[in-house]
Amino acid sequence: LEVPFYAISFGDIGFVTAPYEMFTESAIAIKEGSPFGTTFVATCANGSYSYIPSTPTFDYEVDSYEVRSTKFVKGTAELLVTEYISMLNQLTEK
Repeated sequence: LEVPFYAISFGDIGFVTAPYEMFTESAIAIKEGSPFGTTFVATCANGSYSYIPSTPTFDYEVDSYEVRSTKFVKGTAELLVTEYISMLNQLTEK
């Protein structure tokens, strides 16, 4: 599954967009890892593929709607957090 995701910045504000619904802990991790003073995380932007549950959700809430309906595998949320932070860091490089 190819999923487009983006990062842009304006001054000291970073934005990331996601065409899926991520869990709050993933959005918080992106904001905490961002080099920008303010970072916005927009989910369900440009479509909606599915939920992206965090690893603890896969481990402890196996029967939850989000785990049963996702198109993604365990670990995807954490991988995407790393990628988003990397993209945001690249925006600060000159």
